[in-house]
Amino acid sequence: MARDAQQTIQDKVRHLRERYANSVGEKLIEINAAYDQLVGELGGDDPTVAIDGLATPIHKMAGSAPTFGLADLGEIAAEMEEVLLSCKENPDAFSKEKISELMKDLRLAGENVSPEKL
Repeated sequence: MARDAQQTIQDKVRHLRERYANSVGEKLIEINAAYDQLVGELGGDDPTVAIDGLATPIHKMAGSAPTFGLADLGEIAAEMEEVLLSCKENPDAFSKEKISELMKDLRLAGENVSPEKL
């Protein structure tokens, strides 16, 4: 009986991980849109709203990706969140190159996500 319960829990966890992996593409679409918005705001009067717009989904990914077995994706998102929060505190220190590099890394890591690899 205990073995059956353990198998059921493992099946549920596997299902949740697969569901998360299948949603990464949608999450990256949202992040890409927020990134495009931020890049469009550069040089504007107040980029903090655009920074927040990108920081929010990045923060979610930084926390959730490792939980579902996607440590690399989570690490990149966490680094990006740190950079964004630093930029929010000091908008003049915003580095488009650093954010762009992290976006590239995040996209690559996201492209390599598949439920079969979990």
